[in-house]
Parts: sequence; C-alpha cells; structure tokens
Amino acid sequence: MTTVQKICVSLNMPRIRHIRVFSSVSSAGLVPKPYLPDNLMKKTKERIARHPSFLADTLEGEWSDIWPLPNQFNPYLVPLPLRMGHTQKFCVSPDKYTSVELLKVQNFLHLTPPAIKKHCAALKKFCTPFPKELKTQQDCEREFPVETHTVDYVAAGKTPRNPAARVVTKTIRLSNLVLDHHARLKLTQLAGKERYNRSNDILTIKVDRCPVKKQNQDFADYLLTALYFESWKTEPWESKENTSHSDGYYWWEDSPSYQNVKNLSLSWDSPAVEKYRESVREIKLEPEPEKLGILTEERKEAVSNYKDSVIKLLNLPVLA
Repeated sequence: MTTVQKICVSLNMPRIRHIRVFSSVSSAGLVPKPYLPDNLMKKTKERIARHPSFLADTLEGEWSDIWPLPNQFNPYLVPLPLRMGHTQKFCVSPDKYTSVELLKVQNFLHLTPPAIKKHCAALKKFCTPFPKELKTQQDCEREFPVETHTVDYVAAGKTPRNPAARVVTKTIRLSNLVLDHHARLKLTQLAGKERYNRSNDILTIKVDRCPVKKQNQDFADYLLTALYFESWKTEPWESKENTSHSDGYYWWEDSPSYQNVKNLSLSWDSPAVEKYRESVREIKLEPEPEKLGILTEERKEAVSNYKDSVIKLLNLPVLA
C-alpha cells in the first residue's frame, strides 16, 4: 500500500503557520480520513487489518445470519464503504467509522432480497393456496365486494406516526348490493354526488376524523351499514303519489309556491303554471357541493327562468 502525502503551509498572519496534511491511498476502495498524521495512519491500517469484514470479498456466510434483525448501524459488520456527513473543503466526506450521521438514520440492511426470500420460504408453510375459482377480477369483486384502501408511511423522525396513515377509504359497487329502485335512489341521495360516481356505479367512503386507523375502519363500516339500512326505510313524507323521482327531495305540493298558485285560482293545466313549477324546482334544489355559494352560469340561467315564469304567471308587462 503506497501513501502519498501533501503538506500545505499558509502564511496569512505573521508568526502563525497553518500546516495541513492531505493523505490518499492508492488501493481501490480504501480511502482513510483526511488530515491524518503518520501515527493515526498506522492506527487506521491496523484497524482495517483487525476487521477483514470491511472488504466485501472476504465476507463469509449468510448476511441474514450476521444482520438478522433491524439494528443500529455498525461499521465493523457492514461490508460497504458508506460515507455520510458534511464534506469540508479539499476533503472527502467522512467514512463510516465514527460517523454520527449514519447512526441517526434508519436502515433496512436486514431486508436484502436473499433474506426476504428466506423469510417467505419459512412463512409459506403457514399460507393457503389462492382459490382457483377466482380467475378474473370480476370473480374477486363478486366474492369480496368491499375494497379497503390504506397507506402506511415509514419516516425517520421524532415519532413514527404519520397523520395521513389514519385515512381509510372504502369502495363498493352498488350493483353488488341488494337494492330496489327506491333504496338505490335514496342511498345515492344520502351519499351525495361527491361520494357516488354514476359512470362506474362505485360508492366511495373516505374517513379521516378519528386519530387511529382502526377507529376509522370501524367508523367507515358503520357508515356503510347505516346507509344501506336507511335506504330501505320508507318515511311518511316519501309516500307522495303525485311526486316524481326527478324532483329529488323537493315536494311541490308542500311548498309555499304551490299555495301561492292555489290562491291565485289559476288552472293547473296551463303552460304558465307548469313552467313556474319547473323553475321553482330548479331554484330550490341544491347545486353540487363544490359549487355552493358560487353564482355559476347554470345558477344564473335558473334565476332568469324563474323571473320569466313569474312574469308570465302574473301576466305582467316585461320591463325594458
């Protein structure tokens, strides 16, 4: 092993000399610390000689036997020339020996591909084969209609908890539920347009209000169960004979507008009354949740139609 040293002398201030020693080793993969005098260089060589596992080609045995579990970084066991830390000017970054930065971060040195295969082989005897009947995605969805989506996060910080890890999302296709026409309409109205997608017939329930993931899972199951059984209930106000499902949950005969038309003693078959009824329904029904409080073009058109229907119903002159 050949060593080349370079001494730099700076005379920036009178009667004060700064001497810096730069050392480098020509052997591949072995670069000792900078600023090492001769006595420290000898100690470094002796330390490498005492721990031959520093070199990867001298490592014997299985790595899973040497590093079987999550453990703090040990420079004398890891056969990798890792470097981590602040690099000073004209110097290489600190090596793995006496590196505090390598001790701070979490490592996954125990999860090497051979170790994972070894663990899977040990757990295989406890597993059952996948059912042969479930050949397609449709078969899996028919047997397991509810799909739960969660995310786990791994981070090096003061706490292993991540606020986003508690979010639970459950999805189900309504065609997999036993629903009649009334129950299906009521379930979609109770869930809202932001949770039910008409294009793929999927109901999505996202829960993140509880502090723990298990609590959010239980709450999501409760919401899905409550929506299903509430949709099958028929309240007294739902048994209106002369109310169509296109009106949603706004009932024309219970509205003050219907009473006003009745007080005017107008014919119910007239086009003016029918146009007034349609315009009132458009005004009363709530817009989409993301458009609440916003005067959109559709809302402006509904207000304009309501104004024209009132003018025509009362037979008033059109203002210029």
